[in-house]
Amino acid sequence: MHLYCGIDWATEHHDVAVVDDGGRVVARCRVSNDAAGFAQLLTVLAEAGDSADDPIPVGIETDRGLWVAALRETGRVIYPINPLAASRYRSRYAVSGAKSDATDAVLLANIVRTDAAPPPARRHRAGGGHPGAGPRPTRRGVGAPADRQPDPRPA
Repeated sequence: MHLYCGIDWATEHHDVAVVDDGGRVVARCRVSNDAAGFAQLLTVLAEAGDSADDPIPVGIETDRGLWVAALRETGRVIYPINPLAASRYRSRYAVSGAKSDATDAVLLANIVRTDAAPPPARRHRAGGGHPGAGPRPTRRGVGAPADRQPDPRPA
């Protein structure tokens, strides 16, 4: 079973959700924006099944800051997701488009689950994702414009 984490970023706190392959929520919490909150996040991930051999990938609405740097140091793949892309994704599932931080954390985890490329160990072809794989993590994040994505064709 593979797991995926979504973090809805805010100034004072962050909502966290972990979903499984089927999109079922296996863990959910709200953590503070400090060292204690980061430690709580790592505890929640570990209790959900995170390990050094198979770290849970994280989708988050920012690509910078201490939390992103600290998450990268744990060896996991980080998928920075543009908040506008998350908003458009939200409209696929909620007619009203109403925003909820806890629901957005689940939404971000599901974006990673459904749209992100599999980690290199699970790719079917050397040097690339399997046919139909979603966007790869980039400096610009999931959903970066096609003209700014690397050209997948061999040189």
